[in-house]
Amino acid sequence: MALLSTLGVALISLRGFAADEVGEVYARAGVLCEHIPREPQVAPAIWGLWVFHLVRCNLPESLTLARNLLAIGEASGDDRILIEGLWTTGDSLFWLGDLDGARWHLEQARTLYDPARHHANAFTYGQDPGVGALCYLGFTYWHQGRPSAAATSLASA
Repeated sequence: MALLSTLGVALISLRGFAADEVGEVYARAGVLCEHIPREPQVAPAIWGLWVFHLVRCNLPESLTLARNLLAIGEASGDDRILIEGLWTTGDSLFWLGDLDGARWHLEQARTLYDPARHHANAFTYGQDPGVGALCYLGFTYWHQGRPSAAATSLASA
């Protein structure tokens, strides 16, 4: 599972988030996740499936995966997984048009974010969770008619 998740991040860099190869690799990792569905080590595979489905506009599935990631972060007490679950749930809710839900999750991720602790997530997941959360929080604020808060969030990102 770890090998497939690492391969998935590399393929995202080479082919893009929505490439068929990315989906195939993360789907194989997802099959392995079924044997240990709520264990912390499945988080990178779930994240990969989440981003693949998000970019392919399979938004209900992306939200299900993000919420699964959030549940793993909460159950494990691992804030490195929790922040991924918070910002991915917020991102999915943003694209589904639930701006209040998106804002709540993204603000929680922003509050939790510690650059010294969480920047290394970029090596596991392919991007920094603080930057992702702040970007989508800025987009959310903008769509809620809060341009100053949007500008501040995006500048922080």
